[in-house]
Order: sequence, then structure tokens, then C-alpha cells
Amino acid sequence: FIQGSEAKGRFGAADGNKDIDVAIYRKDGALLIIIANYAKQAVNAKVKMDLGSIMRKPGPKEIRSTYDFETMENPGYIWQPDGTFLLKVEARDFRVLLIQNEIPGLGGHF
Repeated sequence: FIQGSEAKGRFGAADGNKDIDVAIYRKDGALLIIIANYAKQAVNAKVKMDLGSIMRKPGPKEIRSTYDFETMENPGYIWQPDGTFLLKVEARDFRVLLIQNEIPGLGGHF
């Protein structure tokens, strides 16, 4: 587990929003990202992730997949070329994403 205060620039709110906090839990080839919104209104949280320093690259026959941990569905195309993503987080709520290297067809697991 790595909390936001220990991120050392590897992840966090990309726009410096103090109401957004990001923490991660990682295993080999898998990463849980917890995005918390402390504000009194919903926000589109812009989160930066240096995946290269946090998790290994996909191996042979693997792809990197992203799932909304609550529904285990793909949240759609959220990743930007600069390593950031946008995700709506309701007021005083949190969202959890699962990113994992997986062999296509086996589905999400952690």
C-alpha cells in the first residue's frame, strides 16, 4: 500500500487539486488505485500515474486492462497520452480502479 503522501511524484492529482487524494495497492502485474474526493461537490478528477515506475510491463500474450472495481466493467477510454486519466468522483466519495496485466479472455481478478 502506498498512500498519496508517499507517492514521490509517481501518482496523484495531476492538477494539484487538494480535495483529491490518490493511494495505490499493488501486486505483481496488478494495481488498485483509490481516488478520494473530499470536496462538497462532484469533480472530474485528473489523476497522473507513472505506470512504468509502479508496475511491470505486460508480458508476452498479456494486455494491460482497466476496470472499475465496483462493477468490474471497463470504464471506457479514460487514459490520455500523457499518462493521466479523468474520472468522475461524486462529492465526499471515492472510486477504485483495477489495472492489471492479463491474458485476453480471462477477465479481471486481483
